[in-house]
Amino acid sequence: MSSESELKEPESESGPSTQWPIERVTSMLAGSAVLASLIMGRLHSRRWRLLTSVIGANLIMNALVGWCPATLVMRRLGIPTADQCSRR
Repeated sequence: MSSESELKEPESESGPSTQWPIERVTSMLAGSAVLASLIMGRLHSRRWRLLTSVIGANLIMNALVGWCPATLVMRRLGIPTADQCSRR
């Protein structure tokens, strides 16, 4: 089990970090989209489940290559990487 100190947000010199790095935002976006597509597949049309497979393929590409289409958009929006967050 993880200790309480491992669960805390990293703190910078100016206080606790409030901005999530792009890696964390990507996981949150993918998880939310998978749950939404599964719910839509159950309630409306089974074709919504194709979105789940596209998201899964993007997650695999992100793990292997280090980027996916969503991260390109998020970088343009100014969401920092984990390295950039740790430097602040």
